[in-house]
Amino acid sequence: MTPESREILKWSARILVLASLGWCIGCDIYRLFWVQEPSRAAFAYSKWDSWLENALEPGRGIFLDFSNFPMASAGFAQDIYFHGVYVLFPRRVLVSDPGLTINSARDILPNNTYPNERWLLDWGIGSVMSIEMDPKQKLPVVKHVHWLGE
Repeated sequence: MTPESREILKWSARILVLASLGWCIGCDIYRLFWVQEPSRAAFAYSKWDSWLENALEPGRGIFLDFSNFPMASAGFAQDIYFHGVYVLFPRRVLVSDPGLTINSARDILPNNTYPNERWLLDWGIGSVMSIEMDPKQKLPVVKHVHWLGE
């Protein structure tokens, strides 16, 4: 190996070590200061988690009523429903007849009805949460919670 090639190899190793250190420091800075967005997105879900939990009767499920919900905002209905199913498991969350397959908001909004309160009670539902879009904030809000009596 020639002296010039050894010198090039030394400088290459130094540059590689410095680049590696810079990459590690840069990743830590990115993680500490910019990767806080997922926690901000989870904040909205934490609100819905508490609203859903507070609307439950002990040991019973809930029916989410999206009546008069605009199809343009159907993604909100889908997110609230699927998140509710996840958070409230094993309690039942209904948005329609349990015999219907719900894969997206297109399945929720057109079928978002129930025959009567007795039917809900028979399915183990203890409350109905009515959700509507706030026209000013353009976000879904809880209109009211109706508790079912036996």
